[in-house]
Amino acid sequence: MVWAGISSLGPTPIVFIPTGVKINAQTYQDLVIKHIVKDLSKSMFNNEPFLFKQDMPLLIQQTSLKAGFTTKFLTLFPNRNGPPSSPDLNPLDFSVWSILQTKACCKSHKNLEALKRSIIRAWNEIPQETMRMAVEAVPSQFRAVIKIKGGYIE
Repeated sequence: MVWAGISSLGPTPIVFIPTGVKINAQTYQDLVIKHIVKDLSKSMFNNEPFLFKQDMPLLIQQTSLKAGFTTKFLTLFPNRNGPPSSPDLNPLDFSVWSILQTKACCKSHKNLEALKRSIIRAWNEIPQETMRMAVEAVPSQFRAVIKIKGGYIE
């Protein structure tokens, strides 16, 4: 499993979830939040507040995880009125994952390590402008979903 994030300022590092690790609120917090997202508040956002939009199953969005998210720099995007997982509202889903998949999986790989190297290389090749445009498209995606009362958009 792979975790990644984007912002208008740039991508996060790719995080590979170790084989056999079951993702729950605690492992997500340990593997992603503590080591990636909190570091971004310093390195990418210069300790300025930022909004974090997550897209995950409700199981992981439980209160204990939310408590670990909220810091003076990091605010969760409120999902209470929206779907817990919606590819139409996640810029990775509606824009970036397909680019990554096309670049990283255009040929077969001999083993898992070769695939990981290919994913990292492809991730680093995606233009920053592509990621910025995907992030900036989020408000219009939200408006489109609201307009059709929560349905899927093209």
